[in-house]
Amino acid sequence: MPTDADIATMDLRPFIDAGREEVRAIMARNQTLGTAAVLVRGDEVVWSECFGVTDAASNRPIDPHTLFSLQSTSKNVTAAAVMMAVQRGLLDLDRPITDYLPDFTVNSRHEQDPQRRMTLRLLLSHRAGFTHEAPVGGNFRPDSRSFEAHVDSISRTWLRYPVGARYAYSNLGIDLAGLVLAKAFGAPFDETLKALIFDPLGMGDTTATPEVYVARENRAIGHAPDYDRVPVVVPMQAAGGVYSSAADMARYAAFHLGKGRLGGQTLLEPRLWEAMHAFPETGYQYGLGVMRLPLDLEHAGIDLLAHNGGGFGFGSSFFYCPDQGLAWVLLYNGQSRGAPSNPYDEIILHPILKHAHGPVRPPRPPAAQPVAPTPEALDRLAGTYVTGISFMTLRREGDGLVLTASDDPAPNRLVFTGPDTAWMAEGPGAPKGLRFHPGRGLEAPWLEFDNGVGFDYNDGERDAPGPIGRQYHHDLGDYIVNQWGRAIYPASLYKKNGWLYLSGLRVTEHQPGLLFTGDGEALDLRGEAPEFRNIPLERTPPIQSESAP
Repeated sequence: MPTDADIATMDLRPFIDAGREEVRAIMARNQTLGTAAVLVRGDEVVWSECFGVTDAASNRPIDPHTLFSLQSTSKNVTAAAVMMAVQRGLLDLDRPITDYLPDFTVNSRHEQDPQRRMTLRLLLSHRAGFTHEAPVGGNFRPDSRSFEAHVDSISRTWLRYPVGARYAYSNLGIDLAGLVLAKAFGAPFDETLKALIFDPLGMGDTTATPEVYVARENRAIGHAPDYDRVPVVVPMQAAGGVYSSAADMARYAAFHLGKGRLGGQTLLEPRLWEAMHAFPETGYQYGLGVMRLPLDLEHAGIDLLAHNGGGFGFGSSFFYCPDQGLAWVLLYNGQSRGAPSNPYDEIILHPILKHAHGPVRPPRPPAAQPVAPTPEALDRLAGTYVTGISFMTLRREGDGLVLTASDDPAPNRLVFTGPDTAWMAEGPGAPKGLRFHPGRGLEAPWLEFDNGVGFDYNDGERDAPGPIGRQYHHDLGDYIVNQWGRAIYPASLYKKNGWLYLSGLRVTEHQPGLLFTGDGEALDLRGEAPEFRNIPLERTPPIQSESAP
């Protein structure tokens, strides 16, 4: 069995040959036009290869300097730039952001002046309580290409959770951190990134300036199913607006493999690189612009560090493992209906690491002894739980609970190890563990899986009738959600048991016309058209019956 040291000298050609064929197979399966792949070992690029074309019209081949949109991989770049500014003494991760943005405010049901409790550390780790979309410039409507207009509209949003209470992935927190960075540096955000990251790292292709990447001839064109074209400019500059090339991302990956060093120079102090890559002891493993993905192998526990991206007709895989000296980048200009958002993630690093350290160890059930919860406790926990548009259902079965998911109806029988802890003893999720959290204030009770993913209480059979009478009667009906002018999924607003529901999501009135789901998302019925999560809902026209001949 090879050892850790063998990776530095291991013959990687068999893995590269297999990876090349896997890339081609995925491209064919998902009808992706172009990809650029890079494997870095230490500070050396050991595989760089381009496949396909920038777009069908020009048929221009992809090359190492072709620009691709990084999408959410931009969040990692933004976090690294913030750390560079901290190194210069321009920013402090733990000062209130109102010290830098004294006029910024945001709405919250949970606390007064929540912005005064927000810090860059909370923004960059998705723990400031924000929702994901802003009223201006987002993933659904190209109403503004301006980063400034986009971040300005964040003040009109409502927080999902109290500041610092829990993880909730959000473009808005990262974009707000980008605004703080730009203000502290004294330049527009795109110029700030260039000065702090792109120029020092020698990333000459990379830019977040729309005028630059739009004019670039050697640029991949985003492709998405059922769209003739998708928007080129990404208003969320800090959260998703960086364009880069395979050649530049190889340098950026080497910078992270060196833990802040590149080309023999220390660009970011080790303590600040470590601060960026510090992860919570429990809960979702997200540091500052980076995820920790533990890989439990037979002979070693490996931490893969990553931040992928997907949207606007692009996708990116970005993984680095400094302790093993390996990094993987794959950029592609396509999105495929029904396919995983990043189908290229595991085609190269995982086989190498498994060869070096053995196969993945199967998950093990907890050692704790089972306990028998009371019938009252089981009744209290039973019901549906929600995150986004995904549901979990806990139902009573005999003297226990069974869990089913909306995307997999197979039952998972729970075994309790404490009053608020359990694990799936039987079923497709076994032996995944979960913990139940009580609701506090306006927060709903919620369950958290051992990988940190949380679901909030939605409703249950034992719930009392709601307070909604004739209110909102004129708002009931069928709606659609549009993205860039095309209907992508339906929504229905209806009443049940005295409660108002949006496509299965129970909403509770906070003030007239403003309601919230169990997982804290706002349904705003106060304007000309309803908005959910700051995304407009358009009423579906009634179907006209044809006259009989």
